[in-house]
Amino acid sequence: MKVKLLLLIIMFPLGLLSQVGINTDNPQADLDVNGSMRIGKRVMENIQAKKLLGVDENGMIIELELDDNIYIDGNKVRSDSRRSGIYRLPLINLSSLHDTGGIVWPGGTGEDRTVIRIENLSGDLLMTGIDMSVFSTLMDAHGYTMSLYNVSGELTLKSEDSNSLNQNQFILGDGNDVSLKQYEMVKIMYDAFLERWVVMSKH
Repeated sequence: MKVKLLLLIIMFPLGLLSQVGINTDNPQADLDVNGSMRIGKRVMENIQAKKLLGVDENGMIIELELDDNIYIDGNKVRSDSRRSGIYRLPLINLSSLHDTGGIVWPGGTGEDRTVIRIENLSGDLLMTGIDMSVFSTLMDAHGYTMSLYNVSGELTLKSEDSNSLNQNQFILGDGNDVSLKQYEMVKIMYDAFLERWVVMSKH
């Protein structure tokens, strides 16, 4: 009886609190822990994790979004390198694109997807550059890769074409343009030392 009464006294005040702090007099969340936390390993059969958690700059625990090729299997985080996320560039109805925007930004390619699907209603398309102004410095983009996937008429990447800014241009072997037929793909990488896009491979 004494044990039950003690538990009741302890639990009752906590139920009245909207926020609980450990090592803090000013909790900023329902449970605010100022200090270390230890979680012991406990074997529980048939329990499968479905979500990943992270911590933001304020120490708040948040749910993480998984990329297309990252998944949880058997309580392990795995990646599938055989699957590439495809970003569909909005339909184009032009004969040429200069300083092409909407493809890259820091931390992602077309919504974090590495393959950019390009479809042009006008058929053939010339591309002279990809906008890099979203990066604070060009070195931030060094080694950035993506694949351009052409699904309409012929797509031609123009080598060092002045219709795009210098840092947005392609530099291609022997100064020759690279042409992609329908359903062909080219993988490119940004070289910040050259301040140009270079071709890694063509498929």
